[in-house]
Amino acid sequence: MATVYNLGISGATSAQVLRDELPQALELKPEWAVVMAGTNDRINSYALVPASEYEANLRRIAEQLASAGIRVMLMTPPPCIEEYLYTRHPKAAYGGHTPADRLLEAGAIVKKLASEFNAPCVDVHAVIGTDPANLIRTVANCGQPDGVHLLPAGYRAIAEAVFAKFRELGIRPASVACLGDSLTFGHPRVEGGTPENGTYPAVLSAKLTLLS
Repeated sequence: MATVYNLGISGATSAQVLRDELPQALELKPEWAVVMAGTNDRINSYALVPASEYEANLRRIAEQLASAGIRVMLMTPPPCIEEYLYTRHPKAAYGGHTPADRLLEAGAIVKKLASEFNAPCVDVHAVIGTDPANLIRTVANCGQPDGVHLLPAGYRAIAEAVFAKFRELGIRPASVACLGDSLTFGHPRVEGGTPENGTYPAVLSAKLTLLS
């Protein structure tokens, strides 16, 4: 039976993943670590950092995991719906670049590092981008002007993409640690984490268990 650890922290930046989540992963020593960070670094106006700093943090995370013998899977951050983002973050904070562009830049960094570390990469930006109106939380689908966090279907889509990547690699991991922000931790969090309403790590755990 596969063990999946959800180490995600709501609001976490790549720096917080490095500082607070990475030590937990190193202590747990899972077979695999799945890392998805960057949404807060790139589009949360209260936590923005330069792209170079984001890249450096992500590189350090991947380096330390690999050095510990933990295999790494990197994931691009998903897209956002800008009209909702601008209701709580000033456009000026983004330095002349749209949130969408900043997330695409983050995705390019993730893909670059995945190539550098010979690590599999799941393009979550592309996965969620296929149907954002039904995967990202909006007024129309949940009554909330969110535009960043996902519906249960969105978290399921991420889990299915990670599961598909493991299948593609011919791997049945015994243990997986999931590192990231609220998109990993789950927002809004539903206690119990069932496949129907839970986080992507919960859904991934259920799918991997079926392979055991």
